[in-house]
Amino acid sequence: MRSNIKTTELIYFYKHYIKSKKIKVLRQFQRKICWTEQDKRDFIISVFSGMATTPITIVDIQDVFDFHKRNEDPNECFFFRKLLTELFGFLSIDGQNRTDAIRAFIENEFSITGNIKDKDGKWESVRNVFYKDLSARLKDAFDDASLYLTVISECTQEEMHKYFRSVNSGTYLNDQEMRNALPTEMSHIIRTLAESVEVSKIWNYSSTLTIQKIASSYDAEMAAKFYMTLARAKGSEKTFSTRSLLSSSIDEFYSFGTKLKGPVLYREYPEYSPEETKRVKEILETVAKVLESSSCHANKLPDRALWAIVLAAAWIHDQPGYSILDGHYNSFYESVVRVDKELVDSSSVAFGDALSTWYKSGKLGPEPKSPGYYKFKASNPIQSSVRNSRIEILLENLLKDDQFIDSTMEKEERKVANA
Repeated sequence: MRSNIKTTELIYFYKHYIKSKKIKVLRQFQRKICWTEQDKRDFIISVFSGMATTPITIVDIQDVFDFHKRNEDPNECFFFRKLLTELFGFLSIDGQNRTDAIRAFIENEFSITGNIKDKDGKWESVRNVFYKDLSARLKDAFDDASLYLTVISECTQEEMHKYFRSVNSGTYLNDQEMRNALPTEMSHIIRTLAESVEVSKIWNYSSTLTIQKIASSYDAEMAAKFYMTLARAKGSEKTFSTRSLLSSSIDEFYSFGTKLKGPVLYREYPEYSPEETKRVKEILETVAKVLESSSCHANKLPDRALWAIVLAAAWIHDQPGYSILDGHYNSFYESVVRVDKELVDSSSVAFGDALSTWYKSGKLGPEPKSPGYYKFKASNPIQSSVRNSRIEILLENLLKDDQFIDSTMEKEERKVANA
């Protein structure tokens, strides 16, 4: 890999790199924009102080394409040629938050407060001042500030991935952010799924996915867990998989696509196939529709209840001729959440009674174990055996519930009912 460090005036960088939209951000080489407004303010103040010396790293797409063309590498040429046809000049590898802070300040999305030096080296005190309201010499100081760029002119996709990991070695990358950077098809599938317009609505109803957690890609991790639960393996037509959702298992699942590609990958691991991706997306879009139509807007759902809705929606999706009736999404939601809670509550009572009886008997016989009760099964989607045992109990009880039954109907029955 070959690169060089260059300096440019900050306003030139804004006009010719940011405003012109010549920089392509590929999510496998970038974390999400996660800086708070205060982080952005602090960075802008550091620009005035001459302290913003960490280079922003970009790839010169034309230079890298020419490099691979000389070396006659068709796969690399295809990747970089596509970016050129989309009229991008550069790829962002590191510095997305800094780039966004520069853009947002110049476009007057936030103000700054502090003591800063103008172009003549004189101190000025500003309070809640936007870029457009800076004095002429303060604006000159900001516009003319030196911005450092590391420009990569020769590299492969794999080297870009390694470079991303290297430049972030001094900062904390959580497990999912590391997976997002893996050069595998699943990385792209999960990111696209988690951030799609419809599926991303699900995260609004999760009590555990705060805005900050979503910024740190925990939405993608949950999407990966849903995907691994629902995507069907080789030789299986069952709705639910037997894959573990331990962190190491998710890592392994992502890694399949680094070994194999295209049709060979899909034959060996059908979970990666476009057909399964489409199926999982349809299920999660139904979940989003259920939540959007539900009466839960005032409250966030615990993960246990969210999983119940995903599992029930998946079962409905895969039943021949079955679906949720139009106008009955809220009824479907209410029945699933209610039945799940009833099972949790009754199992809590049953476990408590069993423990009480065991203690009163002088601890005769084996001590009652919590994993055998629905409440504890529902709180552990990680182990496939526990998760699938929970699914069986939930579905058995849902199919006895009038509200659930009334909210779903076989298409043939619906045709008769509407005739």
